[in-house]
Amino acid sequence: MYSSNYYINKNFQSSINLELDLNNEKKIDEYIPTTDICDVLKIYIKSALGISSERATTLVGPYGKGKSFLLLILSYILGNNKNSNCWLNLLNKIKMVDLELFEMINELKDKNISLMTIIVNSNYDNITQSFQLALNDGLKRERLEGLIPETAYNICLNLIEKWMKDEKIKKDVLSKCLELNKINLKDLENELKNYSPIAYKQFERLYNCMNIGLEFNPLVNNDIVKIYSDINVELTKKGYSGMFIVFDEFSKFIESNSNNLMRDLKIVQDMAELCSRSSTKQQLNLCCVTHKSISLYFSSEKKANGMDSFKTVEVRFKEIKFNRSLEENYQIISYAIKKKDPSNLSAKEYIKNNKRFYNDVKTISIFNSQKVEEELFEGCFPLNPLTVYVLIQLSEFVAQNERTLFTFLSDSDENSFNSFIHNNNDGLFNVDKIYDYFYNLLQKEETNHIRNIWYRAESILAKTEDINEKKIIKVLALILMINDFDRLSPSNEIISLALNIEINQVKESISKLLEKHYLRKNILNNLLSFALSNSKHIDDNIEYLSKTKFKNLKLSEYAELINDRNYVVPRRYNEKNKITRFFRVIFIEEKEFLDIFNFDYILEDKYCDGLIVYLIRKNMSESDILNKINTINDPRVIVKYPSEFIVNNFDKLLLRYACLLEIKNKKGIDEISSHEIDLL
Repeated sequence: MYSSNYYINKNFQSSINLELDLNNEKKIDEYIPTTDICDVLKIYIKSALGISSERATTLVGPYGKGKSFLLLILSYILGNNKNSNCWLNLLNKIKMVDLELFEMINELKDKNISLMTIIVNSNYDNITQSFQLALNDGLKRERLEGLIPETAYNICLNLIEKWMKDEKIKKDVLSKCLELNKINLKDLENELKNYSPIAYKQFERLYNCMNIGLEFNPLVNNDIVKIYSDINVELTKKGYSGMFIVFDEFSKFIESNSNNLMRDLKIVQDMAELCSRSSTKQQLNLCCVTHKSISLYFSSEKKANGMDSFKTVEVRFKEIKFNRSLEENYQIISYAIKKKDPSNLSAKEYIKNNKRFYNDVKTISIFNSQKVEEELFEGCFPLNPLTVYVLIQLSEFVAQNERTLFTFLSDSDENSFNSFIHNNNDGLFNVDKIYDYFYNLLQKEETNHIRNIWYRAESILAKTEDINEKKIIKVLALILMINDFDRLSPSNEIISLALNIEINQVKESISKLLEKHYLRKNILNNLLSFALSNSKHIDDNIEYLSKTKFKNLKLSEYAELINDRNYVVPRRYNEKNKITRFFRVIFIEEKEFLDIFNFDYILEDKYCDGLIVYLIRKNMSESDILNKINTINDPRVIVKYPSEFIVNNFDKLLLRYACLLEIKNKKGIDEISSHEIDLL
């Protein structure tokens, strides 16, 4: 099995949890500096040094791209660990990749700039509660409990403790008030410790009962923005330069349907404003982690409910996009696949024995970089190179925490790469298996484009039993979802490479799928897509028209039918001479072109000043064409001809195109059929 030569790096088997992994030097030692991460790190280091004032940011990147790992490294660099072996080792690795960043980090050390990291999560309904708990946890982690601020919640807990110590009050008053307000005292204390607003309201009722109608007024500051500002001042007295606040999973907070969302956003806005105004010596930095730009989270339903004010929040933040290049993704995946044999002979042997396949892969533009053989072919073996590319692209659209690029590598799921290397000793992990692994996410995907493709793929998969046909459908679905045909087109050749199946086998299977009207092929570029349910009806209409209305049409007449630019106006000439002249566009076949002596009758019939003649060239040599043009010698006529002979099936393609236009222009055609014809 492949598992005798390969295994998955254990550090990729679990995602980074910022709260749990903060300052985890084992994780940090595994960090591989790449230019993409270094570029982002520099933005934040410049802010810490005071070179820039971008202290409120959103870090935007798809699931599974390594945002948490980046922030883990950044927090460690900004922290007070600058004399540890791990910190020095990290610095030396960065030096090999980005000398400018290396010098910036040394400057941090020289200037003794250290920031305490605060991790805010979105697991609470109230933003103040989230920020307060995060601050307390951060202070406890740094052993600065003495700086934890006195809050109304602390006063509530102190009062409960005081009541419990007085046996008479506890027995005669407290027990009755708890019963009257249906409050469980133990639960109330636990929730107050977690700064729960609901528990606070319960305490207010309890206090009102205990004090015969007197309202609870703790006379302490509950303004979380002010609390952070005050604590930051105290932190600088303890050797810190301020705080680095990370709002992890900020996207979940924005997506929530909380009734308090607008109020909570105002607090985030105020916090961002505070950070922007902070100085280098007492700095506050806020980084909100999202998977897409803030504006894209707000649905039309939310906007209709008067929630457009989110824009005022968005403008407070500098958006930092974190996207790895293809080469850097190849490098990371290669590092995740550990090789028991450092020379990786099994990969080299396979590539050597399948040289034609890998040479064909190199003809695709995305696989022609200098390091592709070492980092992709060998480093990511036994993954098919196209599988790696599709995995990277697809994970940007549909990945979630439970299904990402890295869980795909490390999962024990039967469709994961880890399972493949434990159950196979030959061949490649091909693109169709990506469809199987992400199946559940594709099914639940909210994007219409992806969901519609998945639905059509599934309906076809249910109708065929042929294994190769099923694989082709899955690969085609993924290519259509990625929708970047300039890089990865839905063609016979790409599908053949994606499945590592001989091109003739793929063509045979695709022909069967076309015959069964499961797929369609674009007549202009031969690219494949899924057929709609009414494709057979359209094909029947094409056959009928080709045998009736268009039966005796000449090739030039087909071209005239589909040409949508019948006239050309020489605008510059007209403006210069202050007149109106125009050319008529016509198409002509070789026989007619050879037989014609002049174009006078056409010029009169078409009522135009000149002609642009497109010659449908099948056999004529270029010299024969030029001789004929010189013989006619008419300055009013421009003859255009293709540099190559027109392909043999051009007549059929042109006829099919003319038939499609005729069908589309019929009255009463439904929208679905019209869309289908556009795709054809």
